[in-house]
Formats: sequence, C-alpha cells, structure tokens
Amino acid sequence: MLEMNDVSKRYGEVKVLKHIHLSFKDAGLVGIYGESGCGKSTLLHLLGGLDQQYSGKILYNGKDIRRGNYKRKHVSYIFQSLYLIEWLNNKNNMRLSHFFRKSPKITSNDLIDFKHTKISHLSIGQRQRIAAIRASNSIKDVLLCDEPTGALDQENAVKMMTLLKSFSKSHLVIVVSHDLSLLKTYADELVYIEDGRVADHQHLTTVIKEKDDQLCNKIHLPHMRLYLSYFKSHIKMIRKMLFSILISLLCILFTFTLSTSLKTMIHDYIDSYTPKSSVSVYSSEKALSESDLDAISNKNILKKQLFLDDYELLGIGFKEKYLEKEVVFINDDNAPIQGISLLYGTMPENDHEIVLSKNTALSITQDQLKALIGMKMYAFYKHDHEVIPIAYKVVGISKTPCSMTTIYTRQNAYLHLLEEKGYKGESHLGILYFKETINLNTLQKQLTHDYPGLSFKVTGESIHSSINQKMTIAEKVLMLFSLLAVISSIFLIGEVCYYLSITKKKDFAIMNCFGATTLDHLMFLFIEVIFITVVSSFLLWLIYEEIVVFINFMIQNLLINSSFKLVIDYMLYFKVCLVGAAILVISEIVPLISTIRMNTSRVLKGC
Repeated sequence: MLEMNDVSKRYGEVKVLKHIHLSFKDAGLVGIYGESGCGKSTLLHLLGGLDQQYSGKILYNGKDIRRGNYKRKHVSYIFQSLYLIEWLNNKNNMRLSHFFRKSPKITSNDLIDFKHTKISHLSIGQRQRIAAIRASNSIKDVLLCDEPTGALDQENAVKMMTLLKSFSKSHLVIVVSHDLSLLKTYADELVYIEDGRVADHQHLTTVIKEKDDQLCNKIHLPHMRLYLSYFKSHIKMIRKMLFSILISLLCILFTFTLSTSLKTMIHDYIDSYTPKSSVSVYSSEKALSESDLDAISNKNILKKQLFLDDYELLGIGFKEKYLEKEVVFINDDNAPIQGISLLYGTMPENDHEIVLSKNTALSITQDQLKALIGMKMYAFYKHDHEVIPIAYKVVGISKTPCSMTTIYTRQNAYLHLLEEKGYKGESHLGILYFKETINLNTLQKQLTHDYPGLSFKVTGESIHSSINQKMTIAEKVLMLFSLLAVISSIFLIGEVCYYLSITKKKDFAIMNCFGATTLDHLMFLFIEVIFITVVSSFLLWLIYEEIVVFINFMIQNLLINSSFKLVIDYMLYFKVCLVGAAILVISEIVPLISTIRMNTSRVLKGC
C-alpha cells in the first residue's frame, strides 16, 4: 500500500501541496485531475520518489520511500513529455530499465512497426507507444503516468487508457490527466486536486489484484553498451575531446623526449672525452709513485696509470718537430690494452711500442691502414712552455670500436720515456682502469674505505652531476610549459564535458526513473574515461613513433648530423598516458558532482 501522510511541498515561498492525506491499494487505476498549476505533476513526482524535498511522510508498505531503493525497485513512469533518450535506438529505449535491473522481457511484436526509425523521425503516437512499452517493461508495483494521453488523438488516447487499464489489474497505476471523461471511463478511483489540496476522493470500483507472472531478464555489459550508443551519437564532440587531449599529451611527450635525448647526447659526449670504467686516485699530502698505485689491490683492475702534474699531451705526428697542423690530437693516451682486438699487427711488448685505434689511424690516413705498421711516430708533451717529443713505433691497429682518438701503450710508458730523456716531475693524480662490468660507485666506496689516505672518484662523475643539475633546472622550466598545456587541455576538455553534461544530466535523470543508481552513472563515466584514454593512448603512440622517425630522418640525413637523435622512451609514454587519464578525470569531476547532486524532478521539469 502507498500512503501520503500530511505531505506538503514548497517551491521557495510558494506552497504547491498542502497537507495531503491519501492512500492507494496495490492494484487499480487511480485518476488524478484538476486545473493547471494545482500541483498534480508535483504530487506524482513525490509519489515516484523523484523529488524527496517535502514535509510529512510517504510510505510504501509501511516504509518511508526516502529510505531504501523504493524508486529503483517498485516504480515506473510515463511522462507527459515522454522523455525518450535520443541517442538510444527504439529497442533500447523500450528496454531502458534492463540496463539497470531485471525487468520483463520485450516481445518482438513491440518493435515490428518502427524498429529502424530514428527517435526524431517518429510520430507523437509512435513515441507514446515506445514510452508505454518502456513503462510496461520496467513496471514492478507502481506505474505513474503524467498526461499519457495529452498529445494523442481520441483513438490513440482510448488505446493508451485501455493498455493502462490492463496494467492496473496487477499493479497500481496512477494517472494524472485533464481528460475527466476518460478518467471516469477507466479509473477505479478519482482524486480531485484544487489549490494544492485534495478536494475530493471517490472510490468507483473495487479491484482484486491479479498475479503477474512476467519473465524478467537484464542486459549483459549494460554500461559498455550504453556508452557505445552514446559515443556513436556524440562522436563529433568526443572527437574534439580526443583532439584536445592528444595535442596536450604530444606537447608533454615531446618536451621530455627532447630533454631526455639531449641529456643522453651530452652524457655520451662527455663519456667520449673521459676514460671509461675508471676511478681517479688523488693524493693531496704527498706525490704518488708507481709503488703507491701497485699497493692498491683489486682483481678487476686492468691498468694503473700515473699523470705528471705539469705535462700535457698535444698529439702525435710523423715529424720530430712539433707543427700543430701536422699533429693528430689524442683524447686518451692511456687506455688499457686488455680487452681490445687487433685489425693488424701485434700488441706492444715494450714502452716504445704503441697500438692505434682504428678511428685514430683513419684520421692519419684514409686508406692502407696496414701501411702504418712499423712506422715511427712522435708523441708531443708540453712542459713549462717546452714541447718534448717521444718516439713510438706503431706495432698494431685496433678494430675495437672507440669514439675517441686513442693510442694504447704499456702501463706508465710515457713516464718511463720522459725519464729516459731526463724529465721527471711529481704526480698527485692517477687513474685505475677496471672491467666495464664493475659497479664503479660501489667500488669507489670500497676503495675509500680500504685506503683512507687517498681520495677516489669515479672519472667524469662531477661533470655528469653538474650536467644533471643544469638539465634538471631546464626540465623544470619545460615542465612549467607542459603544465600550461595540461591546464589549457583541462579547460578545453572541461568545456566539452560541460556541454555534454547538459545532455547527460537530463538523460541520467530519465535513467534514474528506470532504475539507474549513482553507481551506474559512475560506471558510465568510468567507461568514458577508459575508452577515451585507450583510444588517445593508441593514437598518441602512432603519432609519437612516426614523428620521432621523421625528426631523426631530418636530423641524420638533411642536417648530416648523426650525433643526436630522439629516443623513444616507453616509460615516459606510459607516464604521459596516465597524465591523460588524470586530465580526463579532473575534467569530469564537475559534471559528475552535478549529476550526483541533481534533483531528478527539477531536471525533468527543466528547472
């Protein structure tokens, strides 16, 4: 039984309903009539639980309808404005409640006349029929009808009332109408509303409720199907949303890809001018000797080299007299011999023999590299404005890849050769070369612990650290620009979301009348975010990959510069996709809150 106990309703200062006392049985057709503006539709919305802002109590089977799932479990509707959802086809409009709860099955005969006709192309009578079928497919206990015959001719109005009368044998059907003659013909009870009060309540016939044995079912993956229908009809707006987020994510992605690639290039450049896999040894208190280095024990050491404080290698050439234009600059003259493979010749057996790296040999001569074997070359060291030549014999050419111009000598060979010429100096710096598989940071800590009188540093570490600090500052600046792109996208996408939320809000209000809950709306928006995130991430990857390939082609072929190239960063791509999802979620927050807080009755009335 449905009861209203002293129910009143206000819209601002206007009291629309005043102290309503009514009770309705579990079956039968109740007609409510009265002048326009007397509160009939408002009364119907209160009975349906669409508007819960009233004083007094409305009870269904002794329980307050504002508690529990009264609206979702027990009520269905036929509205005066019909409220069909434009982006759903006819079949899905008819079975709207199936998306949210188990409801009576729809028969094929219900669709036979206008199965493929768009909602906008249907006549008023056809729309009314869809609304009636939708109500019959969602009806549980109570069917509320607001002017169901208002837009129909007499013939269709009679058909509608006949249909409602058949429903009333097993359900409570409450009809608001201006057509008193129809109500008197079909109603079991008549309620007259005047100035917000019940002026008359007549019981015309007694109804015995019949059993309703309709089979029920529910649509599988309802939220996914709803969103796909929504996507098809709003594809232009969603395309704008995708475009906005793609532009934003591409800006972020390429900003940090460029930064990362530039940092990598700089570090590689630094590495090419510093000894690889090496740790420097420094003594501030006393000069280092070869015996001091020999005392440092580690099985992974390949070579130990001392560097004289005031001696600088200017390069190597064929003439004993130093001429800058005829000398090849050498980046590294102390690389360890162990681990290299030879293209020609043999390894050095004494301090006067050297091996040239292949790129060093190519910088001397472009062809007949083998002809360099056995030739005499001079290494020039500068000391106190004096250039000292040291004679070497080329005994081999290495084929091991090396980005620097390099010569390979025996350990501390140049110190011994300078001493032979009578030159001797102090050394406070040495370098230990290790196998490339060793973790140098761990090793440096261990050496510092074992030899407290010496200072150990990973070669090039301070330069790398300085570069990292400067690049971090640059990245922060780039991040600020990226943040502007993100904020712009949020506003742009938010504007699209707000426009879409206007249509969603009314559609969600209609769904509320047929069983949708806040969770259903959340699931709908969740699928929207997931769908757009997946599509935008896929498109982002395709565009990102193609642009990286194109830019690298331009750099390496048109600019003839292969030292720099963009590198695809998979982890960065993944993080940017998460940022895209976050942008969508943030953009959806306002429409979501608006949807959750909406007053269904006021939305349907257009307030």
